[in-house]
Amino acid sequence: MDHDQIWKEVLTEFFGEFMELFFPRIAEQLDLTTVEFDNTELFADPPTGDVRRPDLVAEVACREGGRELILIHVEVQSCRDPEMDRRMWEYYCLLRVRRKLPVLPIVLYLAPGRAGLVRETYREQLFGQTYCTLRYWAVALPSFSAERFLRSRNLLAPALSALMRPGRLRRPVHKLQALDAVAAAETNEARRYMLAGVVGAYMVLSEVDEAEFEQLAAREPNTGVATMVNIFEQKGIEKGIEKGIEKGIQQGIEKGIAEGLLAGQRRSLLGQMTSTFGELPGDVRARVAAIDDPERLDVLLVAILKADTLEQMTALL
Repeated sequence: MDHDQIWKEVLTEFFGEFMELFFPRIAEQLDLTTVEFDNTELFADPPTGDVRRPDLVAEVACREGGRELILIHVEVQSCRDPEMDRRMWEYYCLLRVRRKLPVLPIVLYLAPGRAGLVRETYREQLFGQTYCTLRYWAVALPSFSAERFLRSRNLLAPALSALMRPGRLRRPVHKLQALDAVAAAETNEARRYMLAGVVGAYMVLSEVDEAEFEQLAAREPNTGVATMVNIFEQKGIEKGIEKGIEKGIQQGIEKGIAEGLLAGQRRSLLGQMTSTFGELPGDVRARVAAIDDPERLDVLLVAILKADTLEQMTALL
């Protein structure tokens, strides 16, 4: 997974929400309508030294103090890096020298940390004395509890919960609630799809959990979750085709398409049966989830239009 690209897009689009969620006091002092992003390439040893590319650098005006500009540098890490403090120091120095603006350094960890939100420190020492110190923020998403973020009114929070500890929530329930919150978000369609993409990318369920998730989603056909899930399926098909073409693996393409279509057929059948007959028994849902023949599912989708009772449909499963 290309974590850097995913999070660069998400944080660029939801930068204000990110700052308000984790740094509310700092966000209050920023004019978030002035944000400009800088695709900066930093040369550690110009003109031919290594090129450093920060994941995200945002230039923002402050609300007070003569509209002073600051740079907010966010670095995304999928795992803990013992050299991270030194790297953040180097980024800080390069940005400070090049842009001549104050820099607020932040690391966003997709791996567990000591706590959800902490200040980490880099020190340059010589002969037992500290001569330079850098303190930067570290946000470790998996160290937070998902339940609090699922209840948040912040647009970004439910999507980020996909990387957090589920607490008392079972994973299928957690995924359903996250997608439900995204589907209900008061924003435009493109932003909702981007948030749903985070949930889909980081909440990959086992076969058993996926079957339960499909059953839960079918019980609430009008929440918008089905639309979000269909997007995942379509994106999965598109990625499967693209990957298969690149590698020349036609079998992989066909399998990816077939699996996506089967999941959609099962979901449609469960949704129609629930709408027609009310809440379905667990054994009926399990029998539908076990069907792996698309032609049989097509027959059942036609049969539901003519069935008068659940018993008639159950006899066909």
